[in-house]
Amino acid sequence: MHDLITDPEKKVQGSALYVEMTNAYGHIYQMFFTPDGTDELGQFAPATLYKRRLSAMEPKKQWRSMRLRREVVSPNPAVDPKVHRLERLDPMESLLLRLATQYTVVGKPFFVEVSKKDLRDVIHSKTPIKIVYRIGQTRKALGFAEMFETK
Repeated sequence: MHDLITDPEKKVQGSALYVEMTNAYGHIYQMFFTPDGTDELGQFAPATLYKRRLSAMEPKKQWRSMRLRREVVSPNPAVDPKVHRLERLDPMESLLLRLATQYTVVGKPFFVEVSKKDLRDVIHSKTPIKIVYRIGQTRKALGFAEMFETK
């Protein structure tokens, strides 16, 4: 049983948080978190982090994914729900700590919608291309700089 924040019947299941960072070497780190939700078949999709590091030498790379811990609610009723939500980030703790010390956030993080169809890709460990498209459109609208010249 999953205690979802969003209504499993709604087409839009929530929002993905996009964050872009850069370091002193000119690398760009992009990541976005998809929310917990359900796809069109009612299957549960756990929140997932998609990430990639780009550079002038590698201006286009595949997104890699990392799932948050699956349990939306702790099976132990004695665990504070706030503590449990933080514990769901455990698989990516070392990544987030490294990024916090080596990278600087570019612009302001923003949100894009995530649909049931997008979560279908998440369940099948595919990059949700429509989310990536929405991120690209929003980056452009918000005036983010082009990342690298492609030849």
